[in-house]
Amino acid sequence: MFDRLLALRPAQVVLDLSDCRHLDAAAIGLLLDVHRRLARADATLTVRDPNPRVRRILHITRLDQVLSIVSEEGPAA
Repeated sequence: MFDRLLALRPAQVVLDLSDCRHLDAAAIGLLLDVHRRLARADATLTVRDPNPRVRRILHITRLDQVLSIVSEEGPAA
């Protein structure tokens, strides 16, 4: 699905993780791959509404320093 989406050359992709309960190594690798591919095209990947557990995984893996993470309240702290 991401390959088809990226072929459209979007300026921004927003990935809603509100229903995601866990991220494994494969998901983290996929997020990094999509981020890199978008960055090469001067586009961005934004992760929206991760729950506290997923947010913690993003923090531990330091993806919170690479990806834009936002919640309904606004940008993540």
